[in-house]
Amino acid sequence: LVVEGLARLDGFLATARKQNLYEVLGIDAATATPDQVKKHYHRRAKEFHPDRYHRFRTPEIDAKVEEVYGLLTKAYEALRDPVKREAYDRTHGIRETLEFRRAAAKQRFDAAMAQGATGRIFAATVGLKVALALDPGNGDIQRKLDEIERSKKFFTT
Repeated sequence: LVVEGLARLDGFLATARKQNLYEVLGIDAATATPDQVKKHYHRRAKEFHPDRYHRFRTPEIDAKVEEVYGLLTKAYEALRDPVKREAYDRTHGIRETLEFRRAAAKQRFDAAMAQGATGRIFAATVGLKVALALDPGNGDIQRKLDEIERSKKFFTT
């Protein structure tokens, strides 16, 4: 248990040093809400809380735990505030990444499908167009948009 805890601490720290703040908390940059930021921060903070290492404290372990807490706190502080989050995203190119755009497109696609299921065709069409703009090469989005637009023409002529 002791060795496992130290290995997890070392592994997390080595990985977190190379990650962006979203990855440190284990959340999706495109879809994370402030509540999810808070939830994942508390989950990670509990996992690496200093009390978990009290039996085998050394200056080296204390320094590692302090560094982990510093990374977690930095991520939480930057991502829970919409203004700070926008600034972080802009300075780190988060919103331009392919992963971000695809995740945002999927979220828009799912919302558009829900709109379509309730008969709100116009809202579904707009949502699909936004999703397609975020992920232009996505054939599934294009097919669904074409399908809805064909059905609209059927009803309007």
